[in-house]
This record gives sequence, structure tokens and C-alpha cells, in this order.
Amino acid sequence: MPRASHQQTVSRQWAILKSLPNRAPGITASRLKAALEGEGFVVTKRTVERDLVELSRNFPLVTTPGAPPIGWRWKEGSQLDIAGVDLLDAISLTMVADLV
Repeated sequence: MPRASHQQTVSRQWAILKSLPNRAPGITASRLKAALEGEGFVVTKRTVERDLVELSRNFPLVTTPGAPPIGWRWKEGSQLDIAGVDLLDAISLTMVADLV
């Protein structure tokens, strides 16, 4: 599978962040993959898993303890709440950050 462009990665990860629930048991990588495919992304489950791990380094994301399938969600009291920032704004901010 060809490697996605930086903008495609940001778009996909933005969609993942918007899809995450803020309550247990969370959502599995398989369900996120299906949701992303419904939005037109071509992605593997493993890519979604890698995205979730990467996103959890910068956002307050947690996993459901226990055996697989692992559910991902926002940490209690947290959620994606960036008023006025849409996908195009996010991509623009990412591109500018890359220049700095």
C-alpha cells in the first residue's frame, strides 16, 4: 500500500479524534476502520492502531483495560473541543508547523 501524504494522515487522524467516544468501553480499531472507510479513507486496521498510539502521545486518550478487542476513548473529563477549527484549518496549521 502506498504511503499516505502528510495531509491525508492529518485528515485521517482528525477523523479518528472526532470519532472517539468519551465513555467506556470506547471504540475498537476495527470499528474505527469501518467508520473511516465510510468517510472515504482507504486504511488498514494496523494503520488505525498506529494512529491511535501516536495520537495518545499528544491527546488524553485511554484504552479499556482487559482482553482484546481494546476500546479507545477520551480520558474522563476530556474530549476534542477545538471551537472554530475545521479540517482545513487543522491541515493548514500542520503545514505551517512543518515549516517552523
